[in-house]
Amino acid sequence: MAERKRVVSLIRVSREAQAKENRTGIPRQRRDVRFYAEKYGLEIVREFQLEGISGTNVQKTAEFREICEMLAQPSMAGLVIPSIDRLTRYEVISDLGKIIRTA
Repeated sequence: MAERKRVVSLIRVSREAQAKENRTGIPRQRRDVRFYAEKYGLEIVREFQLEGISGTNVQKTAEFREICEMLAQPSMAGLVIPSIDRLTRYEVISDLGKIIRTA
């Protein structure tokens, strides 16, 4: 059996009141991430959960910096998010590379 690829995950809500909502809340996002990880044989080694952080401010958090540091490690295969808007409000996919590019 192939070794599972190691990943980190990020789940986020803009308002703390959203955290428990069924449609966009933390539980639904967590289910989505775990479903994807299971489907593709990924091992989530760390989950980052942000509450009360808007999409435009994710990159300013200590958690985001830690995610970038973890992704720079050769043993890490990537980041799993429930949807792209949990990571950023950028609309152009090429801008995502600028966000996580390491120095």
